[in-house]
Amino acid sequence: MTHSEFRDLCRATCLALDLPDTEQLGEHGQIEVDGVSIGAYFDEETDIAIHCYVDLGEVDAASRQEIFAELLQFNLELGRMHGEALGFDADSGRAVLRSEIRNPDQCDGGQMAGLFRDYALFAREFRAGDNLESAGSADSGQAAMQGLLA
Repeated sequence: MTHSEFRDLCRATCLALDLPDTEQLGEHGQIEVDGVSIGAYFDEETDIAIHCYVDLGEVDAASRQEIFAELLQFNLELGRMHGEALGFDADSGRAVLRSEIRNPDQCDGGQMAGLFRDYALFAREFRAGDNLESAGSADSGQAAMQGLLA
């Protein structure tokens, strides 16, 4: 995939998501889908996959140990269809979902938009379960994760 093809894919993804700025993802590497920040990055010199990052929310310092345990548990449950992994960005203090779109030449804007919608749903349900603000039940986040695995 070339940089130009990546930008075309990003444009098609933004169109499929009905975003007002169809150049946002290709030019800035980041869009908002249903209130969730999602990034997509590709470097034709070094990458064979598109790298995606989904903001799951801020991790409260008082609950980090419990949240990290939940993130590790979710990592075991991921189907890894797109190389998904949950982690923590120490610079921002936020939990993230990372994935890879392998064989990006075989992906179209509708498919990438669908994946981004699924990721946004997971992020919203994970947040709604208070997983990132307290060490409470992970039921909502686990339900959303099951949706990604289906």
